[in-house]
Amino acid sequence: MDETIDTIRKAWNSGTQLEGVNFALNESVALIGGKHSGQLASVISLEAVSPEPRYLIELGLTGGSLVVEQSQLRRSL
Repeated sequence: MDETIDTIRKAWNSGTQLEGVNFALNESVALIGGKHSGQLASVISLEAVSPEPRYLIELGLTGGSLVVEQSQLRRSL
C-alpha cells in the first residue's frame, strides 16, 4: 500500500501506533546527539517515516524547533 506522508501523519495524529515509529504526538523526549544533545523537547509532528522516522520537535529550553531523526531521540525520564 502506497501511503502518502499526509495520510500517515493523520493516522499518527489520531493516536494510531505505526510500526517503526517510536514516539507519539506531544511526547517528551531528550536529544541524544548533535548540537542540542541533552536538551528536553516535545514531539510536535511526524515529518517522515522512511528511511528513518523524523520528527519536528520543540526544544523546551529555547522554544525553538527542529527536525530530527528518531535515532537522535530517547524518551524523557
